[in-house]
Order: sequence, then C-alpha cells, then structure tokens
Amino acid sequence: MFRRSRMIALATVMGLLIAGFVAGGTGAEAQTMPPPALSENDVSGVWAIRQGKPFSESVYALDIAGYSLRVHWKDVEPVRGQYDWSLVDSVLARAKQGGKKVRLSVMFGVGVPDWVGAQWFTGSADSPCDSAGAKIPVPWDPNLRREQLNLIRVFAERYRNDPAVAFLHIAGPSAMWEELCLPNNTTQLPGYSNQAILDVWKEVIDQWVAVRGNKRLSFAASAAPSFYSTLGNDIANYGISKLGRQFSPQWNYLDTKFASAVRIVSGQWTPKAPIGWQFWGATVWNRQTIDFEGTLRLAADVGSTYVEVYDDDLRVAELGRLAEQVHDEMRGTPSSTTTTTAPPPTTTAPPPTTTTTTPPPTTFPPSTGDSVAPSAPTGLRVLNRGMTSVTLGWSPSSDNVGVAHYVVTRNGTPVSRVNYCKLSLWQWMNNYPVRYGVRAVDSAGNVSPAATVTVEPWA
Repeated sequence: MFRRSRMIALATVMGLLIAGFVAGGTGAEAQTMPPPALSENDVSGVWAIRQGKPFSESVYALDIAGYSLRVHWKDVEPVRGQYDWSLVDSVLARAKQGGKKVRLSVMFGVGVPDWVGAQWFTGSADSPCDSAGAKIPVPWDPNLRREQLNLIRVFAERYRNDPAVAFLHIAGPSAMWEELCLPNNTTQLPGYSNQAILDVWKEVIDQWVAVRGNKRLSFAASAAPSFYSTLGNDIANYGISKLGRQFSPQWNYLDTKFASAVRIVSGQWTPKAPIGWQFWGATVWNRQTIDFEGTLRLAADVGSTYVEVYDDDLRVAELGRLAEQVHDEMRGTPSSTTTTTAPPPTTTAPPPTTTTTTPPPTTFPPSTGDSVAPSAPTGLRVLNRGMTSVTLGWSPSSDNVGVAHYVVTRNGTPVSRVNYCKLSLWQWMNNYPVRYGVRAVDSAGNVSPAATVTVEPWA
C-alpha cells in the first residue's frame, strides 16, 4: 500500500511539472526562447558607439536607438574558456532600463589573445590604417580559425535570445580596428592569396548564420587593403546572399568632406540591404568632424538605416540634442524642433584610408583654476557662399592661457567646434535670414562673448 501511494504521488508531481511546462515553460526555458525578430525601422536611427568602456551617463539618457559596444576578444576571454562579459552585461542592463537596444561586437586583429597559439606577424612600416607595427595573427592560421569559430558560438549563444540585442556586429581578418585593413606585408606570408582571406570571412559568416538565432548581422565594409580593394564588396555580397536584408554592410568614414563618396556607395548598396554609416571622427578629436550637423544629416539623406556617432560627441549637450532630432527624422517621427532638412554639400574628397573607434589622445591641458574668459572673436564674415554651403572666417581671440577651440552656432544652436578660424557649413538656399555666431572657449571652459553675422535670404 505504501509503495502504491508513493507511485501515485510521484505520478501526480510529474503530471503537475509537465502541465506547468506545457502551459508556460520553466524560467530557464523561457530565457532561451527567441524574441520576435526586429524590423528595419526597429533598428533605424542614431546609435552611440564606444570601445571598451561604459557609455557616458548623459548618453544613456538620450532618446536614440541604442548603443554600439566594441570589445576586444582578449578582454572577454583572457584565458581559454574563461569569459568576462561584465562590460557587455552592464551596457545591456543600462540599455534595458531606458528601453534601448544594443549592437555588440568582439574584435579580432590586435585583440586576439596570445593563448590562441596562432602564427603572428608585425605590420610593415609602409602599412596603412594604423596597421604599421601592429602584431596580429596570420588570418588563415588554423588555430585562429578554430578558436574564433568557437568564440562566435559562445558569444551568440549568450546573447542571441536577449530582446535588447538588435545586431551582432561581426569581425574577421583585420589589424587595429573593426574594418578590413591588413598590413601590406600580408602578401608576403606563406599561404597568402586574396581567396584565402575571403574564405576566412565566408567561414566566419557561415558560423554566424548558423548560430545567430534571429538577430541581424552587420560588418564594416570600409578600409579594404590595397592588395584586395574589392574585399568589402565581396563580403557584403556573400552575406546578403545568405541572409538578404538581415545582413547590413556599413562604412566608417561618414563626414561631409567625403560626401561624394558617401553618396556613391550608399546609392550602390541601399537597394540591396539596410546600410549603416559610422562617423569618421568626432568634433573634439584630432581627427575632427567639422560639420557635425551636416554629417549627421548626410547619413539620413543618403538613405542609411542607422548611423553610429561617438560617445565623445553625444555627451556634449547641444550635439546630443541634434542627434535626438535626426534620430526622430530617421525613424519617421519628425521632432517639433526640426529646423532644416537640407542636404550637406557634395564634395569630391575620396574616402579616408583609415578610421578608428578609439579617439586620439586629447591635447587640451587640465584646468588650472583659470577664470578669465577669452576675448570675443573679431571680424566674423562670410568668405564664400554657394547654393548649399557657406564659409565663415574670423580673427582669433586672445586669452591669458590660450584658446582651446571655437563653438559655432546657427540661429543660436551649436553646430560645430573647430580649432582654427575658418569653417565651411552646409546651408540650403534659405528664404529667411540665418544668424551665425562664434565663441571662443579656453581649456578651463571659460567662454567668450559671441561674434555674430547674418546671412541674408537668397534674392
């Protein structure tokens, strides 16, 4: 009797467990169920980007699409099989608090850990894209290929079912950054061929296709090596052949100075896939974006689905507000503060040979308690005016310590920072007066009075 009662009880418990599983699943299983796939509009707009660091507090508060985080492989797997996802998880948690999404990438090249056991080589002195002197693994090394496929699997299994993850941004053979550039002496390595490089990329894409769940994939198609100039196109075509519009190529030289190249590339690829652009630089870097607003609007104007803007710019309040405005416009929900939708001027400068995700070192000295503001700039004037642009010039301000930069405003809204006394900005054929202002700022943050000039409407 006791034995029969125990069997009945066991059967009852098993029945309840099965019923619970069928009704709603266990907590563990619920976490492994894939979330709904995101539409192109769900992932469109402005994304903040940063490498190896949390985002600034003010950037987490912005009304933008989300956050693109780049980390090196050696930082997340310093020892084989031992992972540290703490930075990724912290950014994910903050994104979820604000109802935002994330784009995640683990970079290879100089970020490959030593324990992989690959053959290494050093970029020759004549190599571009910061790859001169960079120690990187041979792209087709069998140990590297085996271990990077395993990392991709682990990475995808951890994050593919997280509803806050919008993109898994893939990496392949590279040097310093996430782009395609390789040292010139790659061609001297045993086993080199362009096909060998492409085969590794195809292997990486095939692995991602197999393990991604329903996440979108993207990759940086710019800065292809001179010995394989069509590499970006070949990778993009292969990825699109596998995933269609779930695969996004992006280019990392967005700037109005390269507007002609940006428009040509965008025109070639927007019919095939949702594309992305990343800012070439930042207004506060040595590799300086001069026309922030024009560059941001250029991405929207060429039909880019998303645009990555550096945290260093977005944490500047006035630039963050501009980013929010353009984000709304890219999402199809124009902001009430919209002031213009004019395209930036077309330029003929070719795309740069290198871009980076890590800013150059800041050269401004620390504050020394200085409270004296610079003098106002003098002689602010229009040097040149075209149908889509205006060039301003002024005489330098003086300061007891030294002027750090100038802030240029359009109708009271800051649009750029420069370190010199001349600036070209896009401006459509306005039918109303446009008032420009320039203020000098010293290294302590003291701001001068404004110099102003008004550009009258076209006749």
